[in-house]
Amino acid sequence: MRAFLAILVLGFVNCAKYDAPAGIFGYLLITAAANNHGPCYNPTVKVQTGSTTSSANGTTTVTISAIDTSTSFLIFQATSAGDRPPGATIGGTIASSTTVDFERFTDGLTTEPAVITIQYYVVTYPSGCASVQRGITNLNADPKNISISSVSSISQAMILFSRSTGTTENVYDSNNITTAYLTSTSNLRIACAGPSNTNAYWQVVDFPYASIRNQSGSTSILGAATSASVPISSVDLSRSIVLTSLYDSGATGNIGANMVRAYLPDSTTLLIERDDVGAPDNLTRIDYQVIEFQDGTTVQRGNLAFSGGASNATLSLANAVDTSASAPFASFQFGPGQSSGKTPYTANDLVGMATATMTLSSTTLSATRGVTGATADIYAYAVQFGK
Repeated sequence: MRAFLAILVLGFVNCAKYDAPAGIFGYLLITAAANNHGPCYNPTVKVQTGSTTSSANGTTTVTISAIDTSTSFLIFQATSAGDRPPGATIGGTIASSTTVDFERFTDGLTTEPAVITIQYYVVTYPSGCASVQRGITNLNADPKNISISSVSSISQAMILFSRSTGTTENVYDSNNITTAYLTSTSNLRIACAGPSNTNAYWQVVDFPYASIRNQSGSTSILGAATSASVPISSVDLSRSIVLTSLYDSGATGNIGANMVRAYLPDSTTLLIERDDVGAPDNLTRIDYQVIEFQDGTTVQRGNLAFSGGASNATLSLANAVDTSASAPFASFQFGPGQSSGKTPYTANDLVGMATATMTLSSTTLSATRGVTGATADIYAYAVQFGK
């Protein structure tokens, strides 16, 4: 999105030299490209990354270099071999200018406490280029409406979230499947069909210079359907990511029916897929965000395909990234951050089958999942922020 500045320079032309009628005005039209994102085009964005583990009830705190919390947001992935929600679900938040907290609730009963592996990215924009609101909200009602300071526009805001789960939860059912979306510029709604005394950890990132365009909305996958196709306005695939979350009021622990992969097969289509249908499990609300960066940020994307016995998968990056300004996303926010995809696995509540931590080198996105035994597909994005 570029605006153009035209400068008209007028003056008398040397008529003899240019063989023009005497006294005619000549002109020079100078066109210069300017950007309507003001000082936030090609911003200098800094990303801090690290890893940690959670192996007990309570909070795991990591220390980071000092940041401006009002312009910083957290991206993370988490995975484990735990087959109960307390062993695979963890919430994350920027707690202060120098700390990030990851919080879980577990009763310690078998097979707890499972070790949860976490990879985190703290993204800091220059002052004025991003405005971040965050909070921790107890999910004791469905839905929860959260008043926030008004964002510039719903199309200029990005929602990130994670959540903890109840200490005695045994099944990934409606209590654990959560979605979040803006109902207005000043209200965030978090919906979970089985309210419980657990927390959602949310971030609303506003880009006041319109340096993103977010096409957000909702769709569904019902009955025997395994996919939903959503038409969107055309986007630049080299600058766009997808984030999804979902709501299932009848979920009964079939992770194959309740974990999805979302991606853009072309510039005008969003495709959301699952591998199993359950009894059936009706995904009555799937919230999506198709986010096109317009500030110089670049995106490389692809599917991380895990074979049944493989813990690791990689995605080669055609263009080298600056890892000090880059972070990976998965396209499905399923409790443990931006870490999830789809799997045909249905035998147990092993969400680690299709959740993975992700790291970046300059030319490779590498992912490691928590447990093997079935195939999985996680659609991933390597995002280099700013210039």
